[in-house]
Amino acid sequence: MTVNRKKIQVDKKVVFITGGTGGFGKTLVDKFSRCGYLVAYTSRKAEGVNTDVFIWDKVESSSLSENIRFAEKVVKKWGRIDVFVLNAAVNFDAILSRTGIEEINEMIGVNLRGFFAGVKAVLPQMMAQRNGDIIAVSSYSGSCGKEGQSIYGASKSALIGAVRSLAKEAAEYNIKVNAVLPGFMDTGMGARSAEKIKQRAQKDNLLGRLADASESAEFIINLCRLSSVSGQVFNLDSRIVGWL
Repeated sequence: MTVNRKKIQVDKKVVFITGGTGGFGKTLVDKFSRCGYLVAYTSRKAEGVNTDVFIWDKVESSSLSENIRFAEKVVKKWGRIDVFVLNAAVNFDAILSRTGIEEINEMIGVNLRGFFAGVKAVLPQMMAQRNGDIIAVSSYSGSCGKEGQSIYGASKSALIGAVRSLAKEAAEYNIKVNAVLPGFMDTGMGARSAEKIKQRAQKDNLLGRLADASESAEFIINLCRLSSVSGQVFNLDSRIVGWL
């Protein structure tokens, strides 16, 4: 990747969000923009917009070359990347015996390889800046497990291990790495879930309600403002998790 080692070109911070046209992704894009960030975001299917304050492109999240190409496009225009949010994810609800190998490969590719591809694309620029935030959106399923989500849960659990190890590797460059479990939200994957699954999530929540996408996005933005927090995992709803 071509790295900008000169004076950073813009005063505003720059965030790179994967899966930025999905349910929670749209909320992240909107919230970061409202907080004054220049927003670069990607998706595999739905189209985004390109303006003075937004950069969008179609990117296969598991592709290192496509992520590098997009990151270089962002650096060329704005000179920096301050925050990387791995939000892109895919899930096929089915017990393992009925899950096809193509579906397994896609879940591992998007949910896990997408993290490594995105991080490798942005890390050289963050290292040159000696500053940055990397946030992986994990899942309750990656902590507690859930029937019909063994592959999805495995990929989201692996993110937590990756975050903790990367946090140790990146600390010397003042790069913070954290994971967030945003909770069961009535948007994106949550909105597409069967009604009985939503009701179960609401019942398991100590406060009897689903997580709020806007609040979860605000938490991620506030996490980027903290200077001394790295290598941590944050659960953002009131279901008790198995381990963190």
